[in-house]
Order: sequence, then C-alpha cells, then structure tokens
Amino acid sequence: MTDNSIFEEGTIELTDENGKGYEFRLLDLIQYKGAEYAVLFPKNDANGSVTVLRVEDVNGDDIADYISVQDPGTVAAVFEIFKNKVKEAEKENGI
Repeated sequence: MTDNSIFEEGTIELTDENGKGYEFRLLDLIQYKGAEYAVLFPKNDANGSVTVLRVEDVNGDDIADYISVQDPGTVAAVFEIFKNKVKEAEKENGI
C-alpha cells in the first residue's frame, strides 16, 4: 500500500477471528520503523477512539492484512506522527 493523504475518504471492513465484521474509516497510513500502520476510526463507535493496526501481506496474496499492535510504545509513536500530520495540515490550511 502507498501513503494516503490525510482524511482521505475511505471505508474498510475488517473481520475478526470470529467472523464478525467491523467498518472503519481509514484516516491515514503511517510509515514507522520500516513498517506501515493504518490509523482507523470506527464508523459506528460513539466513543471516538482511534485504532492503530500494522498493515502487511501475511499470506503472500497481495491483499493487505491488518494486524493488532501489541507494543503500546509503537501505537503511541504512530499516533503521535498522525497528530503531527494533522497539526501541519491544519497550519497549512489556516485552521
């Protein structure tokens, strides 16, 4: 996957290991320490929490797999990069 622009409209549906589907709005893709991470916002979640998942092709089928990130430091670092991109975009747009 290539880097998407911030706040680009895009909805993805992810299915958990039990077969339950969840819809997310893809906010951004972030490169961090040689890996790609998706910053996602649940479409039907009123609490407003953002999810960070690692993006990779696990099965070799050229279809992106979204993997839970177990290291809270990595999640925090990726989210910090995302927040900085948002601030820069706001600054550039005079917001």
